[in-house]
Amino acid sequence: MRFDRDTLSEALATVLYLGYCPAVPGTAGSVPALILFWVFHEHTLFWIVLTVALFALGTAAARNVAAKRGHPDPRSVVVDELVGMMASLTAFEWSWGTVLGAFLAFRFFDVVKPFPARMLEHVPNGFGIMLDDIVAAVYASVAVRLALVLIPH
Repeated sequence: MRFDRDTLSEALATVLYLGYCPAVPGTAGSVPALILFWVFHEHTLFWIVLTVALFALGTAAARNVAAKRGHPDPRSVVVDELVGMMASLTAFEWSWGTVLGAFLAFRFFDVVKPFPARMLEHVPNGFGIMLDDIVAAVYASVAVRLALVLIPH
């Protein structure tokens, strides 16, 4: 197998080809973040560095794949869902309720694309692909924080 820029971009942008899941590629691309969080949730600084690094690398990979396909946001590009889900989980402690709540909230806000997410989709050079999911992550994180405050334990 040849490891050139296109191959590496494709592997990262599709989160090791999970983006080719026929029914729900965005959801499939979000799931590895849950596994990563389970492994690294006690290492907050590492988690933040990993999320930022994947944002930067994912932006470049998404830009390359989008340019190669001639589409501004190909359906198979799901690194934005991975990074968005990771951002949603940042600064939370591990619990099944928190992780499930963050996952459901992130997927909801990623699909609905509340302001300014839809506008940010049009930012060029791969940033638009990534930024709308960061907005969804912020909304999801706030929703989970509110739920943790409002719902008695």
